Amino acid sequence: MRGVHAHYRQRGVVLVVSLLVLLLLGIIATTVARSNLLQLHMAGNDEARTAAMQQALAVVDAVLPSAVGTVPAGGVG
Repeated sequence: MRGVHAHYRQRGVVLVVSLLVLLLLGIIATTVARSNLLQLHMAGNDEARTAAMQQALAVVDAVLPSAVGTVPAGGVG
């Protein structure tokens, strides 16, 4: 009789250990998903910043050649 009870007890321990491993894997997966989402947001922000800088430089390049030979209207300062 003693061997039968020990066998059921081992099954219970295996169940608890497997649930703990599953919980750990779930936590790791959630952390990885959040990290990837954060990196995606950072990449999108970097892309938007680069596009804004390129647009600003394009405006400056378009305005400067036309303003080279002109006198500003009004006084300087």
